[in-house]
Amino acid sequence: MSMCELKLEFKNYNKLQHFSETGMKCMNCKHYINSYYHHKNCNTVNMYDFKDEIIDSNFKNMMTYGLNGCVSGFIIYNDNNKTKIWFGHDPDKMKFQLELIKKLSNFKKSIKFVYIRGEGGYFKNPGDKYFKEKCINYDEYDKVLSLFDCKYLIEPYIDISNNIETSIYVKQEDGNLYYTNYLGNYLKV
Repeated sequence: MSMCELKLEFKNYNKLQHFSETGMKCMNCKHYINSYYHHKNCNTVNMYDFKDEIIDSNFKNMMTYGLNGCVSGFIIYNDNNKTKIWFGHDPDKMKFQLELIKKLSNFKKSIKFVYIRGEGGYFKNPGDKYFKEKCINYDEYDKVLSLFDCKYLIEPYIDISNNIETSIYVKQEDGNLYYTNYLGNYLKV
């Protein structure tokens, strides 16, 4: 083995020692979330995290996982003739709502779509025969979002042990943007 090959192998080893090939697999890149390959291919939105990214040919697929009582969501909007995504994940529902309102207010004329997934429960409206799954803070988010001229969806997650239900994935494929609903199915934005 030449000295150049040895240096390259050592460099690769140093990169990989901070990552692991265990745990949950990403639905976007199909690698383990803690792996070097996921880190290179996807943008993970961790707890207490709010990220903006331009949706273009350099877009890295995005995801968040393990909401477990947290709230998460994203906004698709236009800014200076560029389509962007704002993606957040926070355990503090009020902080998330404030960050959401700030972003919506700054781009109120260019919002394309808003998606929120929050902790849910079973609720029965007067006159309904059955209980329905609903985000616990649905009414608060609905009031805020109805102030803006935008399409939005607010979904609950009930089973915190189910990674599909508490994970949100966003990917770009064939020039279109897709996200996963609480059932883990990709839907076109």
